[in-house]
Amino acid sequence: MAWKEVESGDDAKMLSDLQRKELARRRKEAEEGLPDAVRATYSVLLAVDEQGSIESKFLAPGSGSLFERAKQALIDDERLLATSLDPELFLPGSYLELWSEGEKAKRARDLVAAFAQFPRLPRLLGPGVLQASLARGVREGKIVLQIPRGDGSIRTLWRVEPSPDDLSRPETEVVPVAHGVLHEVQPELLLPERCEGLWLADSAPLKFERLLGFFDGMHAPRVASPEVIDKAVRACVQRGMLMARADGNVFLRQALPEGPLSRDLELLVPPPPVRGSDLGPKEIPEAWSERQTSLAQLAKAISTRRGHAVPWVLLRDAVSEALAARLFEVVEEGVWPCGPEDMSRVHFRIVEIVELNPAELVSSATRDVWAGPAPTIGKLKTSLEAAKGRRLPDDVFHTAVEGALSRGLFALVDPTKPLPTGKGLAAVRVRMPKASLFAEAQLSAQQIQDFAAIVPDLKRVAAELDFSFRVTITAEGEKPSDELVKELNKLLAGVSEKWRLE
Repeated sequence: MAWKEVESGDDAKMLSDLQRKELARRRKEAEEGLPDAVRATYSVLLAVDEQGSIESKFLAPGSGSLFERAKQALIDDERLLATSLDPELFLPGSYLELWSEGEKAKRARDLVAAFAQFPRLPRLLGPGVLQASLARGVREGKIVLQIPRGDGSIRTLWRVEPSPDDLSRPETEVVPVAHGVLHEVQPELLLPERCEGLWLADSAPLKFERLLGFFDGMHAPRVASPEVIDKAVRACVQRGMLMARADGNVFLRQALPEGPLSRDLELLVPPPPVRGSDLGPKEIPEAWSERQTSLAQLAKAISTRRGHAVPWVLLRDAVSEALAARLFEVVEEGVWPCGPEDMSRVHFRIVEIVELNPAELVSSATRDVWAGPAPTIGKLKTSLEAAKGRRLPDDVFHTAVEGALSRGLFALVDPTKPLPTGKGLAAVRVRMPKASLFAEAQLSAQQIQDFAAIVPDLKRVAAELDFSFRVTITAEGEKPSDELVKELNKLLAGVSEKWRLE
């Protein structure tokens, strides 16, 4: 029955004579026993069913407007839906009986219309109530949305967030999971915990064969073709969401080989990254001999340590990080960067440290040490050696400390005592100056020009601070001729005579 609000007989003319008589009788019954002050502000809620029978209900007085009290009464009697509904109630077999026998798909707009068409159903406070319920059903995997495209293809949504436009399109159809056919699977749905029952355990690999069997119409909707899963797996691996393993090879953030995917292919949670400091002779001495190694030896040692093959991208990034930190360098006949097929041709050797940038003593490599109020110089040295993966010569480190003190990067806790040499240096405590800001970045040629343009602004904004700039130039590529190096140094000498490429 659909409720109809009638106050003081204003809407009585909309009813038949029989209904008006019934209304008058019910109103008289409702008035009996009420105080005079209450009789003037009463209202009656009427429900007229499909056969024309009337059911009335007295709306007791209370706080709030008549509309709000009537709305709350209807909500309490489950005659009005103001919030979302359980998505399963929209599916075949629910007591709402929204589906005809044998019906496998229903337009979303027809579901909305049903709540306004049939008196046996509660009314919706607004179409957004139903849309919110359908969106929840799609997110929870209970409903499939399919939207036909103009070219004849079909867009399907399952376990994702549909947009309001998706739900309001006249062609959008609601399909039960048992009858749904997915024409696309979002790559993120392959991740652990996204689809209950897909992964046996986060640490165990997911076999491609199990993945195909999961989309069977019971655990998940069927797919239009195996290529739908194939496409999702390829996208997931290429975006780095999951790692693939097949025939002894691993793939991460790279394209899988062309052709049908093997049913033996396995998907795994990506392993943690390899750091540049993990590749030094101190960490994996078995890969180094006489201070030299090859990329293939590093890859083998890291894989042995971890118990599985390491994806090429992780090894590549670690080598790039180590080269940038000058932990080692490429032997002249080697070429870097390279592809995985050239690993055995690339060799590295340890770089002899003859100079240490004083700024490294207050860089991210020593951040944890500076968390304390007054660390010792020995702790700074230990932290830097751990980051670089090798020992720093005492004389080189001593020179860097002197440079950091002269530049005001930090200060001695006891400035009255001279800076010692040898073993005594390690016990000296230092502190950050009261005002010291430090920034470090790798800039392109264009960014260098942009930086030069803001230098006057830096001095204008903070005139009380003394700014100094240290610029490091790195030029990589084929070995240049001596004439070219001389020409480059001539250009740099125009800025500073101490600036030279070696």
